Amino acid sequence: MYQADFQIYPGDGGVTISAFLTQQFPRATQEQLQARGYAGHIVQNGVKCHIGELLTGSGTLSVILPEHEEDPYQDDWQLIWESPQFMVVYKPPMLPVSRTTRNLYGTLISEIRRKTPWRDARLMHRLDAETSGLILLAKYEAADRRWKKKIDRLLVRKIYQALVAGEPAWDEVDITLALSERRDSAIRTRMYAVAADAVTGADSVYTSVKACHTRVRCLQRQGAQSLVECELFTGRKHQIRAHLAAVGHPVMGDKIYSHDGRFYLQRLQQPLSEDDFRLLGARHQQLQAVSLTLALPEGEVTVDLPEALRLSTQI
Repeated sequence: MYQADFQIYPGDGGVTISAFLTQQFPRATQEQLQARGYAGHIVQNGVKCHIGELLTGSGTLSVILPEHEEDPYQDDWQLIWESPQFMVVYKPPMLPVSRTTRNLYGTLISEIRRKTPWRDARLMHRLDAETSGLILLAKYEAADRRWKKKIDRLLVRKIYQALVAGEPAWDEVDITLALSERRDSAIRTRMYAVAADAVTGADSVYTSVKACHTRVRCLQRQGAQSLVECELFTGRKHQIRAHLAAVGHPVMGDKIYSHDGRFYLQRLQQPLSEDDFRLLGARHQQLQAVSLTLALPEGEVTVDLPEALRLSTQI
């Protein structure tokens, strides 16, 4: 069973529950609820109600999906900054940004649409489910449509921090290794460091070689792990994780890029044990987006993650 809770705002008042849910749920879910007559599965402010009733304009509407299950997820996201068009929120680890095969509703975008007045909020970029930190969203479709194709001019700087294995010998390094997927990889999504002129094509193991640039500074060393700061100058899939692994300091808890992907493959067959997590160094990858700089028409704005939410508090 899964329960979807909607925060009801004044702007929602006067709309029938049926019309409201038509906007919130995909057709398959609506058909499932209709087949059951919605009976007993809709609760407004603690009282069971019918789809023909009006939303009150305040309180909570809960919809119970008795035949649906979702993987557990963290829902302690926070609004960090907002403007008339955008919001920057803190995404906790283990919360997918959008729907997956395991989570249709337990996602960041679904949470925001259910629990803020911005029912049509849109993701402007993405973070891996296990990565935490700052993410930019448009509050409504028109803002998304206006800026999505100009995202590189809007989001001009992204800074990440990571807890990595070992102690880097360098204080700062520029990593410019190109990255590509491999056709013969046991992990389909894994990126590999390759020469910039590596051959691609039907006869090559490499699918699409792309130049990448990450600047990494070591902020703190502590024996088995260190805290590093990473600035992205290109935005490739898994860029930070693949680059850090390539220079011998994989992100703690990274199931794909540490231990040669052993724990990612193992997890496909059986759950990881506490001993496995100890070897990984964490239950999830210790990578976090800590600062975003936006070039807005009214001026440049930098949004930083509050210290209380940072990985640096864990070292």
